[in-house]
Amino acid sequence: MLDLDIEIEDNMLIISRTISKNGRSVSKINNKTVNNSILSDIMLNILNVCGQHDSYTLFNRTDFVGILDSFCDDNFRNKLKELETLYGQIKKTSYNLKN
Repeated sequence: MLDLDIEIEDNMLIISRTISKNGRSVSKINNKTVNNSILSDIMLNILNVCGQHDSYTLFNRTDFVGILDSFCDDNFRNKLKELETLYGQIKKTSYNLKN
């Protein structure tokens, strides 16, 4: 954090992001304002979701849905498979109607 001139006290980072009603946001690390790019880069390296057999980075978009789905029970997974099948059928029918 020295590159960003952010002081670290007691080996802690306090990260905040405030979003106003007009949609603007302010991100801070240890009370120092940072842009969202810097915040994302830092969070990629420090925020992990740990499971019994693995560790996953929460902000890696390619794994994000899989991470969330891993917390679901079998009943939910079965419903999700049904939904995926129905969605595929809808897409196929829509394509066939257009052509």
